[in-house]
Amino acid sequence: MFTAIGHHSFFLSLVSISLDDNADKWKAAINKDSINWINISDLKAANSDVVIDYGITAYPTYILIDPKGNVILRTENEIETIQEKLRNIFE
Repeated sequence: MFTAIGHHSFFLSLVSISLDDNADKWKAAINKDSINWINISDLKAANSDVVIDYGITAYPTYILIDPKGNVILRTENEIETIQEKLRNIFE
């Protein structure tokens, strides 16, 4: 998604990582929820490398990662925290 704010331009990618273990249910949820951004899964559920690598213990977990791969914000179940951080970044 491309957004211009003032005289600055930003590129933001939204990626959902599903922790499903059933491909049919995962695909059905994508359709049901009208998810129109990148959504990936290794179908390993709680045994996924993402869960292990990022220490995910609650769902949903929101993680903002900068272009260099650094985690700049992490929150569980608090989309408002992510929204506020994005507003601050884009101002």
